[in-house]
Amino acid sequence: MTGWFFWAFAVAIFLPLFSCLLFARITMAGIDRKVLNSTGKHPCAWDEFGVRSMFYAYGIVLPERQAMRLQRIFDVANVRKYATRRDKLLSIFFLLSWLFFLGLVFADVVFRS
Repeated sequence: MTGWFFWAFAVAIFLPLFSCLLFARITMAGIDRKVLNSTGKHPCAWDEFGVRSMFYAYGIVLPERQAMRLQRIFDVANVRKYATRRDKLLSIFFLLSWLFFLGLVFADVVFRS
């Protein structure tokens, strides 16, 4: 690995972990608490390998028509109802950091010399 790619990869590993921690502790916990208080049940009962965070992020960021396609998996309407502007920004940061990481992994595989 070249010098710049090593540092870019180091950042690309740190960012998704940091964003996942922020997103889970701030956004998901807050929305879960609000939905649980209002409806009495969790918006997403299934959380295999932490995939629920991706569902929440896409449910908050995507336009309403596309987000409602996830309604079979979790309660998109309530998640969107209780999401704030800060939650949307954290969702964007979360998704972009994972995209950056996957892009660098793909670039390493394709352009490996």
